[in-house]
Amino acid sequence: ALHATRAGRAGGLPVLLHIYDVSQDSRVQGLNSLFAHRFSPLKSGIFHAGVEVAGREYSFGYCAQGSGVGISRPKGHPSHHYRETCHLSRTTLSEAEIIKVLQGMASEYPGSAYHLVRRNCCTFSDDFCQRLGVGRIPPWIYRLARLGDAVLCPLEGFEKRVGALRLSRSVASGASPVELLAGQFRSLQASEVAGTVGTHSC
Repeated sequence: ALHATRAGRAGGLPVLLHIYDVSQDSRVQGLNSLFAHRFSPLKSGIFHAGVEVAGREYSFGYCAQGSGVGISRPKGHPSHHYRETCHLSRTTLSEAEIIKVLQGMASEYPGSAYHLVRRNCCTFSDDFCQRLGVGRIPPWIYRLARLGDAVLCPLEGFEKRVGALRLSRSVASGASPVELLAGQFRSLQASEVAGTVGTHSC
């Protein structure tokens, strides 16, 4: 964490986009391996995405109440299979400014508003990256979701069948997204007041 802060002072904090195969289902992994390999002419797949900055990974997922924005260990989301990482630009925002951005997004992204196609972890990641000033995420990550209404109806049926699995919930089991996010904010703010860097892990 100290290294990340020094890097941020020198040239901005690194921003990483971690990409997962949705769920731990081997069939999804096989599908993504077929369509998302580097030689694919029309790279796409069924992905979960999370944005890592300042040593923490943030993403958006479904929950019945409260914010859908949550925190997980980088590359370690418990509900999805890690696939690869895209290295984005560095953000010039400070950790305090990043916290303010996330606090605003926490209210803008209630968990109940999650939609498998229209408002999901990829749309959140794209929005968050733009607010961090590092541009948009690679289009192949959400290409499948943008194929149009021709695929919406089948996917919505799929969403109803697997909704109980919370396919894109962005927290570890046993804690709601808003609880983890609020706790992380408190630890960061306290460490800033003390003039140190937060080293808490999720």
